[in-house]
Amino acid sequence: MPQKKDSKFMMWCAKIQEKHWIANFLLVRLSLLWYSLILAYLGEDLNLIKAAETHKMMTVAGWISTVVITAVVALSELSKLYADRRRIYPPEVSGYALLNTLRGSVENVCESKYNTLVAKIHAVKTERKETPPVIISNPPKQLQGIADQITQCLLSLLRDDETRWRAGDVYVSIAYQFPLESNDWHWATEEQGLRFDELLGSPGTDENGNERVSTFQFLLKGNRDNIFYISKEKAKDEGHYIPDDLDQRDTKGKLLGSIACYKGAVKKADVTYIRYILTITSYSKPFTTDAKGIDNLRYNMKNEVISDFSIRINIELCLLYLSQLRASEDQKKTGQLLKGFIISEPMKEPDKQTQEEKER
Repeated sequence: MPQKKDSKFMMWCAKIQEKHWIANFLLVRLSLLWYSLILAYLGEDLNLIKAAETHKMMTVAGWISTVVITAVVALSELSKLYADRRRIYPPEVSGYALLNTLRGSVENVCESKYNTLVAKIHAVKTERKETPPVIISNPPKQLQGIADQITQCLLSLLRDDETRWRAGDVYVSIAYQFPLESNDWHWATEEQGLRFDELLGSPGTDENGNERVSTFQFLLKGNRDNIFYISKEKAKDEGHYIPDDLDQRDTKGKLLGSIACYKGAVKKADVTYIRYILTITSYSKPFTTDAKGIDNLRYNMKNEVISDFSIRINIELCLLYLSQLRASEDQKKTGQLLKGFIISEPMKEPDKQTQEEKER
């Protein structure tokens, strides 16, 4: 939405007030005496009021003076309020533009930190120029905190007049892999639902003999970076979802929840150091029952929620990877030190009897 331009006249009035603040102060304060003192007691002498048969009435001069003074005082106060608001929220950063500016600034800071961490990983793993640094933060705790905050944002996004959402209705999980170290996947958040051997196992078949894989594996093996199913039942029918014990069903046995997965990676110079998948799932109800709002919800979840948190996820996964590389480096050094030790028997004191025989 285009921003309105500043009123030059109002800003000019505000500048006059700042420059002649004493005169403005006296004008505003003395105007309070206009009705109570000047008109009441000096009105007739100044020809501002004239006496009629039953009452007094203002003359033309009195009306003009009153209107001018009231207008000047009102303009003074309004221009001051206007200038104050424009100084706090100038046009280029007002309203949503302010939020976008703040978001952009935070993203720039996070992007700079992320690039530094990726360069450090690249120097350690690929270039072999540096040793892993000591990480004093707690990346697993931070990743769980990020997942919790994503949940809170989603509760606000999904809330509507018809459906009430609580924290337990939506579950956000983050799984990661360090492909240069192993092919194993790990949970960065609390484990819930299927195990990795079930998520990544060989494709199974449904009751009709159709091949099926988990949504996790379907996204992992494909070329897309996200997948969104408003209906788990539809995902299951297409062979892209494996139900677990937490899933709830309606009276007809149909799955009630929704699922969305987002794929990310940390890489540099065509080398992938970290892979991860963020999953959002509901078990008792779909993300929305408004068919017309599905596309809008899909867009907002990806571009307004996940995209803002992805850089923070990348940062914490980089820190987690560096901490594990450091632990591995320290373990190697400890092993080398142990190999270098020469373990010898402690010296014994000479036997007293033997010593005495020698002296004889």
